[in-house]
Amino acid sequence: MSAPAAVPSFVQPHAQRMPCRTASLLRWPLIAALIVLMGTPQLSRAQSSSALSSTSSSTPAVQVYTGSGEPASVGDVVAASDTVSVVFVGEVHNDPGAHALQDTLFAALAARHAAADSAAPSRPLALSLEMLERDVQPVVDEYLSGRISERHFVTASRMWDRYRSAYRPLVQRAKEQGFPILAANAPRRYVSRVASAGRGSLDSLSSWAKQWIAPLPYPGPSEAYRAKWSERMREAMPPGHGGSPHGASSTGSSADTTASTPDDTTQAQTHASPNASPHGSPHGAAMQARMQSMLQAQALWDATMAYTIAEHLLRRPDALVLHVTGSFHVSEGTGTPEALRHYRPDARMLTVVVEPTADPTQFDESEHRGLGDFVVLTPDGSGSESGSEAPGE
Repeated sequence: MSAPAAVPSFVQPHAQRMPCRTASLLRWPLIAALIVLMGTPQLSRAQSSSALSSTSSSTPAVQVYTGSGEPASVGDVVAASDTVSVVFVGEVHNDPGAHALQDTLFAALAARHAAADSAAPSRPLALSLEMLERDVQPVVDEYLSGRISERHFVTASRMWDRYRSAYRPLVQRAKEQGFPILAANAPRRYVSRVASAGRGSLDSLSSWAKQWIAPLPYPGPSEAYRAKWSERMREAMPPGHGGSPHGASSTGSSADTTASTPDDTTQAQTHASPNASPHGSPHGAAMQARMQSMLQAQALWDATMAYTIAEHLLRRPDALVLHVTGSFHVSEGTGTPEALRHYRPDARMLTVVVEPTADPTQFDESEHRGLGDFVVLTPDGSGSESGSEAPGE
């Protein structure tokens, strides 16, 4: 094996973040991040390249880079996992290439950190999923312990409708190898409440309901996260409404906030910007307030996922948590990673962002630099999997 690429410093993670790249973050379906953590002590670069190869010989294969654009390998990424407690895996929710990688990397992490014959120190591995909400944790545990069938698990857990093609391999591997699965996300009904009525609306929830979300008051969005959000909203707006003439296209999903997650198509279809002037529109002020409530709803998701991870690390300080989520939650080190630092300031994290692009062999400094500690470029045509962007109803 050739010498690994220089690994970014995790003492001051994301210290070299560049301004938000709207063109990449705003593509539809949502451009997401995938932390590619795969490899074993026996995994060569050739084997890694084979595992990440495109299915079409005419399509460039997946390419791994450091956050600054230096060529890297999956071996470099998995080696970096030795020194962190959390690996954030951002994804394009309908990218089958990313989903195939997730199973490979999960298996590699298990081989590296949980196998008895591994040269790396043994650590308890846990899988954390944005796709599962905290109130279904008992259902998840019942399935992992063999007390209920997979059919009942999928139904009772409200698992996303692309479960079989996208997330089943991860769930089954965790079940077979005895790894816990963390139902990390806030229940949609409470996130929708914040989006429609503001974060203060959570105060009236019962103590039973509040156990399923981050403790109140939860940390709000940072200035960097607000800026990323604002850029996204501007790109999503049609020309003439304060948006870019090159704004993102719609996927046709419902504009009802109860039908799509904030990092999916819902907010992009709201024809307003959080920074737009209310002048010229009778509903401008109300819309701006609405957009801010939606940003607070997004922050509730981030805070709750971070709190779920923090709780697990409190129970198992030596654990390694692999968290699978959408890229907006983790790109540039904002969102969920920031919220996790609120709950566990000493937590060390790794973020690898997967970006679909026309030519994965071309690292675009303006688009890709600083998206994550590692950036993985995948063939743009991989996002052809059917199914809605949001969890199934």
